[in-house]
Amino acid sequence: MVFVEWKVDKRGKLYKAIKENGYVAKIEKQGEQDVSVWAAKVLANSKKKITKADMSYLISMVGVDMEILSNELEKLICYCMNKPVIKKEDIDAVCSKQLSIRIFDLMDQMSYKNQKKALDCYYELITDKNEPFSILRMISRQFNLLLQAKDLKGRGMNKGDIQKTMGQQYFVVDKCIKQSQNFTIDELKEGLKDSVETEDKIKKGLIDPNIGVELLIVKYSTK
Repeated sequence: MVFVEWKVDKRGKLYKAIKENGYVAKIEKQGEQDVSVWAAKVLANSKKKITKADMSYLISMVGVDMEILSNELEKLICYCMNKPVIKKEDIDAVCSKQLSIRIFDLMDQMSYKNQKKALDCYYELITDKNEPFSILRMISRQFNLLLQAKDLKGRGMNKGDIQKTMGQQYFVVDKCIKQSQNFTIDELKEGLKDSVETEDKIKKGLIDPNIGVELLIVKYSTK
């Protein structure tokens, strides 16, 4: 019999009984460092090498989901069949960016006030059959992360402490800190508010999803 719980009261009778008579395991997602070590071993088993810098680049592109990363590693191994070392250009050639990672590219262009490139990023996501509503939810999430990063950085925290407080991977926190520098606190608060309000309007049928997201991107990528 297996019990799966998100939160456990260690003082409870059930927990104590299971611990005494069975086995209690805390299962957490692997961190960036652990995943990088695992990925390097997978490549080594196929007689492939990769530098730490290029491994970090791979993780920043595909994320730390081990199932997704495993698929991308398989693609790299096949693509580099006659090459002993996997390089950045190989990663760019065959690996696919996940939606959560591609949102960083979109937010980059918004933060630089590059409206055309920001809209191009959005249209590419639509072309790849991502729903406007899903993209909006990710933009809203990103505004929230940037707001947290800027606030914590403003309090004098270093990246390590910010990472622990936000509960995100190091590469995510690093990107958020850099992007947040191009926004004011008030802009990020307003961006989060506008994202939530746009989502509400879409749910109520007051605005077309595609138009709603486009207007949001245009507003926050205007110089």
